[in-house]
Amino acid sequence: MLFRSLVFIGNFNHSPNEDAVCWFAETVLPLINKARPDVIFHVIGANPPASVCRLAGPNMVIHGFVEDLDSLLSTMTLSVAPLRFGAGMKGKVVSAMRAGLPVVCTSIGSEGMQLEDRDHAYIADDAASFAESVLEILNSQAIWERLSQAGINLCAE
Repeated sequence: MLFRSLVFIGNFNHSPNEDAVCWFAETVLPLINKARPDVIFHVIGANPPASVCRLAGPNMVIHGFVEDLDSLLSTMTLSVAPLRFGAGMKGKVVSAMRAGLPVVCTSIGSEGMQLEDRDHAYIADDAASFAESVLEILNSQAIWERLSQAGINLCAE
């Protein structure tokens, strides 16, 4: 398996999603791509604003609304939820875990689910830690498999 496809899921009518994608693309993705230039960030969600669309490039694909989310998720390696504000349980995290995708999220992204850092997902709140977490999972099949199964198990519970 080639570990290189990151995905963000979120409707852009919800402002925390725009902020999350812009912050990740501008501050975290460059750190990841410095170590792994092959990593591509895929953004899924209805109504992406101009601030998000302008970030598209060789390492970032804006898909917009996707009719069959499960099919696209099955081609991805890792889900990111770099939310810096918002409240409640995050459907994007549950959707990814249910699909067997490991997740790297912020503390805000993990709210409402009692996720244990490095057991169910990796939790990081600053750009350097977030990038390091993504790279650690992408570079280890054993960690990827453990987190994938932990997420599936948590959703089943």
